[in-house]
Amino acid sequence: MTANVRSLEAAVVARGEELMDAAIDELEKRLDLIVPDSGEIHSNKLRQGRTVLRTRFGFTLSALVTYTAPVEGGDVADFTEYGTEAHDIYPRRPAFALHFFWPKVGGFVFFDHVNWKPGPGVARNLGWFSTTIATWPEVVRDAADGLR
Repeated sequence: MTANVRSLEAAVVARGEELMDAAIDELEKRLDLIVPDSGEIHSNKLRQGRTVLRTRFGFTLSALVTYTAPVEGGDVADFTEYGTEAHDIYPRRPAFALHFFWPKVGGFVFFDHVNWKPGPGVARNLGWFSTTIATWPEVVRDAADGLR
């Protein structure tokens, strides 16, 4: 006795791909909610720097999620995931000044450089990516429940 399981194999792979797509969509929603607010310029770079690569090799489905947001001196994704030490910040061009609104003084200020020190926002953002990725099993379960 023989049976043709090719159509079953195709159905299993298609269902697996459907589950993977649903799980990735859910993961992206969760990541969008937690992307650190590292200033308007950097947060937008971080959001736009996400790449999701979905692959299938036989019955093996995989996904790779990366964030890359290069800035002078490093990558915003790494800075927000692992934190940074205190450091000096200088204007991008010589003979220009840093200027920004400083709520403490109630107006715009100008400096030739500032010494940035980690504040409470840095501690709050540490591990934002790895913590969210660690929920992957839960994300897959939620996606599977949504497909039933």
